[in-house]
Parts: sequence; structure tokens; C-alpha cells
Amino acid sequence: MKVIILFWGLLTCCQIYSQPKEERLICWKIETEARYPGGAVALDKHFSKIRYPEKAKKEGPSGVVLVQYVIDTSGNIQEAKILRGVSDEINREALRLVYSQKKWIPATQNGRKVKAYRKRELLFTLQR
Repeated sequence: MKVIILFWGLLTCCQIYSQPKEERLICWKIETEARYPGGAVALDKHFSKIRYPEKAKKEGPSGVVLVQYVIDTSGNIQEAKILRGVSDEINREALRLVYSQKKWIPATQNGRKVKAYRKRELLFTLQR
């Protein structure tokens, strides 16, 4: 029974890919989280640089976009996708912000660098 629970824990933690050994894992739960240079303050500052799309300004949609992305073993952003969006224009702006981040300090698991998932909510509202 212990073997089954351990195996299930590994399946829920990581996805295994057919890539080189050091880049095979994408983990949700890891020993050392990926870190943004400058910490949470710098990351919040980066995401405050929202450029509200012109078309969206005219139509007036607002709301929260939920984006998921992977930080690879080099600290780069990969596989960003919208989990909950507002409009096409706003969703594109959210992806632009995600992909324009600086390189991260990668996550580690068992002393090895691993890919790690991150999620971020971005609030899009018009100031009147």
C-alpha cells in the first residue's frame, strides 16, 4: 500500500517528459520554489505595467485574467496559457506581460533544477 501512495504522490507532483534527464520534470510541489530577481516586489512592479488595449478601452471589458506558465531549468518562461480570460485583446496583453518577465532563478528538487508551474492573476480595470 505504501508503494501505491508514494507512486501516486509522484504522479500528482510531476509530469515526466521525453527530454534530457535534467529537464524531464515539471513540478507543482518542489523543495525550492523558483524565485524572481528582486522578489515579490519586483514581480508586482513588472505586472503593474499593464497596457490596456485600445479596443478594450472602447468596449469596456474588465476583469481578472488567470495565466499559467512554466519556468524552465534556465529560468525562462514557457508554455504560458490563459486559464480564465476576459477578452482576446486583454488575454494577449496578459500573455505579453508574462513572456516579458526577466529570467527567474529556477526551482530545485533533490538538488537538481526542474521546471515549475506558476499561476498569476492579473486584474484589468479602467480608471475613470
